[in-house]
Amino acid sequence: MMRQQIDKLFTFLYCKNEIYTSVDDIRKECFNNDNKIDVEAICYKLEKDGYALKSTKEYPENSGYKWLIEVLYKLSFEGKLEFEKWSLISRKKPYRRTQITAIIQSIWAIAKTIAAISVTVITLSISYYSFILNRKNKEVESENRILKDSIQKITIKYHIPH
Repeated sequence: MMRQQIDKLFTFLYCKNEIYTSVDDIRKECFNNDNKIDVEAICYKLEKDGYALKSTKEYPENSGYKWLIEVLYKLSFEGKLEFEKWSLISRKKPYRRTQITAIIQSIWAIAKTIAAISVTVITLSISYYSFILNRKNKEVESENRILKDSIQKITIKYHIPH
């Protein structure tokens, strides 16, 4: 749910282009004045991720506004690039796409680790079986030598022509 709200705000700020928009206006225009949605937190998240820029506007006390300082947000250059990069692929859900990309990268890192471990196990197995076969070959050669010596002794003893 939260990612959908982030994507919605991402799209909203992209459509606003270079215009700084207050948190109150974002709540009204983007989220239909839904007080259950923490607009400040979503804006802060986009700002910390480098996708939004924050500004403040000061008002005199007698201006009739609720706050003396109003917080405004707009999409950063990095945010615009990210939005355009993923807007066609992920249907205007760039933040979700960023999260999916991070998950894919994690899976890829795990797959590479598993592959490296598998190659190591296979290499060790081949080395072990090679050692075992080499030892068996030496045993067979030793037995063959003993048999040859025995045959030679029998041949010499009984004068059997070769």
